[in-house]
Amino acid sequence: MIGVAGAAQENQNLGDIALGKAVYCYEFGKVKNGSYRVESKEYQTDSMLWNHILTLPEWKEPLKIPRPDGLNIRPNIHRGVIASGEKRISDAQIRDIISSEKNNVVAIEMEGYGVSEAVWQATTTKRCLVIRSICDLANSSENNDWHYYAAEVAASYAKHFLRDCPIEPKKINSFPSGTENLRSTHNHYNEGLEDSAFLKLSNLLTKSGRASQASRRSTCIRISIRPEELPFVYNSSDSDFSTQLIDYLRQIDNLQAVLKLCEHIQNSLYGLSKRELESIKYKLKVKLEDGNN
Repeated sequence: MIGVAGAAQENQNLGDIALGKAVYCYEFGKVKNGSYRVESKEYQTDSMLWNHILTLPEWKEPLKIPRPDGLNIRPNIHRGVIASGEKRISDAQIRDIISSEKNNVVAIEMEGYGVSEAVWQATTTKRCLVIRSICDLANSSENNDWHYYAAEVAASYAKHFLRDCPIEPKKINSFPSGTENLRSTHNHYNEGLEDSAFLKLSNLLTKSGRASQASRRSTCIRISIRPEELPFVYNSSDSDFSTQLIDYLRQIDNLQAVLKLCEHIQNSLYGLSKRELESIKYKLKVKLEDGNN
């Protein structure tokens, strides 16, 4: 779930990212001896999604909307608890009371708890992660100046997260009438490896550094592809280049080039990333051997 939120602390920067390890509702409480105390209800974020957040590659995607303050800086990333309720907070004293009820509160918003509760009560397995960007300081200065920028930040980070394949993509089993081209493309893609393997390879290519502007031409040459034939070589971000190169190799059904690409980037990867690449290489070799029999 993505969107904008108010800051939990006065010293947070507008435009920063808030990632929810847990979401708590501050609306529940008790009145005793003339005082009110919050009795929060909390849902933990799905552990698989949160573990993926902790191992995510650095987010470098350029933002399409400039910062309203004109500064050329990247948003900070805050990981912690997100406070959720039914009210839009524009009072610093109330904000501080809400934030003080839990350790490491990083944002205050209105929808995260309801979505998290629905996910946890679902009869089938669902997963939820709340990604927010700070659009105001939840005090009397609250306005809409940062809303568009904050929405762009949250969407860009969510895209970065999803490109790293945190969960297995759903398979498409049917298509509406009038989408024959989409159907044939989907069937063609399924003749190779699973979509998730190619998505993972795209992410590994970006992580290896072989998709950088300085390395793209040599990467194409190493896999016997002429870079001048690919319009996206010189005018795309690192991650977009990786995605479009993998898609191009799939469309021309050149698994040999995909295997060469794996061999080209393997020495630039370490640990879990290198093991993931070895798994993809093994599947590629099996597929190529099956095709030769």
